[in-house]
Amino acid sequence: MTRLAIRVAVAVLAFGATRAASAQGPVDSALVAYIASIRAIDNHAHPMRPVQAGAPADSEFDALPLDGIPPFPLPWRLRLENPEWRTAQSALFGIPNNGSDDAFRATLHARRAQELRARRDGYPAWVLDRAGIDVMLANRIAVGQGLQPPRFRWVAFADALMLPLDTRGEGARSPDTRSLYAKEQVLLRPHRRAPSTRSSRTIV
Repeated sequence: MTRLAIRVAVAVLAFGATRAASAQGPVDSALVAYIASIRAIDNHAHPMRPVQAGAPADSEFDALPLDGIPPFPLPWRLRLENPEWRTAQSALFGIPNNGSDDAFRATLHARRAQELRARRDGYPAWVLDRAGIDVMLANRIAVGQGLQPPRFRWVAFADALMLPLDTRGEGARSPDTRSLYAKEQVLLRPHRRAPSTRSSRTIV
């Protein structure tokens, strides 16, 4: 392709882009407001109970926590150094997104503790309101104070019921799952001790 042909092609593309941009109508403000008012449904989350200072930590937020698995690299968007986390934290708690990371974290922790003390069991629902979430499906071992319907709907773990036999041999095959099989056995024990006749229970 000659230089003249290249210049003509670039000019045509630029002209077409300009016409497309000018042909686009203004944004419908009413539509934008309506879309902004639509609240989300979080279909898979592990929310933590609101725990006041000095109380035991919440240990039932996940049946298979990853702390027993050998370290592995996380995708960039899940890493704590991703600036998107700081932007989201700033918006959620209404704090300035400036200063050093240490200063920002100190402000963040103080603000979170303040809201937790003031709202107590209402703190999780307040977080949903701030994030524009209507309902969260809470995948936990058990729910508790602060994580009640209709805002939080319990999704119970059934994993242990699929592993009724001894899994020590299977778990020993890989360090990636060794600790997880043991945790499933712990979750299975209450089911084994439960009476054979159970009343029906709806999990919603």
